[in-house]
Amino acid sequence: MRIFPPKLRALYDRDDDFLLHVEGFQRPPEVARLDEPLRSVLQGVANGYYFAVVGLALAGGTLAASRRRPGAVLLLWAVAVWTVAETLMLADSRYHFPLIPILTVLAGVTLSAVRERAPALLRGRGPGTMEQWSNETMEQGTRNKEQSPIP
Repeated sequence: MRIFPPKLRALYDRDDDFLLHVEGFQRPPEVARLDEPLRSVLQGVANGYYFAVVGLALAGGTLAASRRRPGAVLLLWAVAVWTVAETLMLADSRYHFPLIPILTVLAGVTLSAVRERAPALLRGRGPGTMEQWSNETMEQGTRNKEQSPIP
């Protein structure tokens, strides 16, 4: 059981393994390593995107489970089963790649919830639906068009 946390960390700790493949398959060997500024930028972009998606997916999974969405339970089980299977065997950061689409869908749940609630929260009215906000925005646009001096 003590081996589980290090294996879990090895499975999800980074998302920049593609750099090893890019550098490893270049010939001749003396030019195999990417230039340092480019390598650092690519590594930062890959890991930044990955950790943003993982963070949003954690929030989205929690949100979807709390709303008792049946599809969300399937996605959460898929992530859990994959994680357990990979930590029982050889855990390496490249083995989380098949989960990226699932994590992205769960991250979308978070972004959708934020999009749904943000306009009303910005106006100080509390949570509202996107449909209510859309209707209010259309009404305001119609009023502005009626008041415009330009025909």
